[in-house]
Amino acid sequence: MSWNYPFGFLAGVVSLMGYIKGNILTGILLTIGFGIIGIIIEVHNLNQRIKE
Repeated sequence: MSWNYPFGFLAGVVSLMGYIKGNILTGILLTIGFGIIGIIIEVHNLNQRIKE
């Protein structure tokens, strides 16, 4: 199971709340931030698999 799915889901919820409150920029920034975190975790997991 990939670790970036919960981050993606969380980012979606947070960005949706941002849109509802009218703070679109914060929603976009959080979505990008969580996306980057998810990618970093995914790359780290791939590196761990390669080393084993």
